[in-house]
Amino acid sequence: MCTRIYEVQQKIYQQLNDSALSASVYDYVPENTATPYVTFGTINSLSTSDKIAHGETVTLTIDVWSMSKGRKETVTIISEIEEALMIDIELDTADVLAQKIISREVFEEQYGLYHGEIEIEVMIDWNE
Repeated sequence: MCTRIYEVQQKIYQQLNDSALSASVYDYVPENTATPYVTFGTINSLSTSDKIAHGETVTLTIDVWSMSKGRKETVTIISEIEEALMIDIELDTADVLAQKIISREVFEEQYGLYHGEIEIEVMIDWNE
């Protein structure tokens, strides 16, 4: 296997669902789902593999959606996500070298719909 993107997403999903988030987490959001909820946005991978070692840096954007008045609910959920990810994920097929929060952003997507983004970087390596 050349990438571990999906395994990283699965483990983050599991860690978020096992925590006390005040919002549900979805990979696919069912129709008519009420806010607030959390989804996966962009997932990017940069290979760090060479002839000797295998690895990659996976960057995930986790999106928070809220129709609460103002940004407070969105920021609170972002803080809960950070708290849940203070402990590095554990992968079955690779070792996590580092896991960190890269950035956070909260903005009004459209009138009354607030969108928060938290970007996470996970550096991993594995043996073939």
